[in-house]
Amino acid sequence: MKKLAAATLIAFLISACANTIDPALFGLFSSPETAWRSKKIKREGEVWQLKQEQQLDPRTIAYTFKGRRYILTDYLAHTSTTALLIVKDGEVLFETYQHGCKPSNRFLSASMAKTITAMLIGIALEEGKIKSLDDTVETYVPELRGTGYGKATIRHLLTMTSGVKWEEDYVNPDSDFGRFTECLLSGKGCASSLGFLRQFNEQANPPGSKFHYSSAGTMVLGYVLRAATKQGVTSYTQEKLWSKLGAEDDAAWMTDRDGIECVFGRFAATLRDYGRLGMLMANQGARETQQIVPLSYWKEMISAPPVESRAAGSFIWYGYQLWLTPNAGVFSFVGLRGQRIQVDVKQKLVMVRLAVAGVGDTDDSLELVALWEAVRRLR
Repeated sequence: MKKLAAATLIAFLISACANTIDPALFGLFSSPETAWRSKKIKREGEVWQLKQEQQLDPRTIAYTFKGRRYILTDYLAHTSTTALLIVKDGEVLFETYQHGCKPSNRFLSASMAKTITAMLIGIALEEGKIKSLDDTVETYVPELRGTGYGKATIRHLLTMTSGVKWEEDYVNPDSDFGRFTECLLSGKGCASSLGFLRQFNEQANPPGSKFHYSSAGTMVLGYVLRAATKQGVTSYTQEKLWSKLGAEDDAAWMTDRDGIECVFGRFAATLRDYGRLGMLMANQGARETQQIVPLSYWKEMISAPPVESRAAGSFIWYGYQLWLTPNAGVFSFVGLRGQRIQVDVKQKLVMVRLAVAGVGDTDDSLELVALWEAVRRLR
């Protein structure tokens, strides 16, 4: 896949028709480094081995959606799924690739990257590089002093409760998100991504009072990480997460034109390594006996914040850059167009689904939940 012009990339990411799937999306989401500027995160050390005896029969995974009964093979046939992995207690129960994808593909995370960013914040907190989650952003990033995001605390950004007015609209290129995407890719309308974020000074709500989803807030967390650790996010990810995870392949951060990592949604990894990230979170932030994400912070990540927030009327809350459910220890990394890492801590169960679903395709999301609940019923 050739490098794509900024306008073409934006058109792919924020389609005017939410359920339209351009065939080129399969290439963009399964080989993002061919389209974006990127920085490689090298794997190191002993691989966290996944056991694989025999794949389960897909007919054993059955669910009902909109009054019809489906099995796993039906799901794969009629959805835009590019890759699917189910792991329980470190054993691969099912793994498949579609639409020309292979195990070597590094798939775009979309907003699943937000959860990875939150994990890195917790590691920096444990190291003392971040003193407190209740520190303001401007304590670390003086360039944002006096701005809406500068006055927000790190905890506000983790929980999406900064109160800063921001329009997270994926189908309108003139929305704040659309203009920010243009800024990152082409530099249009901004001197830098940090310069773009400086302009947001209006408070829609008092800080901490209301949940409002904002990719800009996560991008600000990336700037906090850079300042607090005094190193780039890529090198910090490699040193503190990827080299300890037991990844079997390199990963990558996509960057803006200045080489700043787009931590809100531009991470790339193989299907199995996404599975290992899920396993890490299913194992309370530890790889076997090595604690990577601090345990106390992990517990905070998966606990509902003081502000109860619901998405699209469903019973889903937001923790530290990941989505929670009423079932304790059941949560998700969630990304645009159907990217998902589902985790059930009690069962040590992880399901990774990668896809190119339509933007805002509610049926795709609801059917994915139905499939996940069927997987959780497996014994």
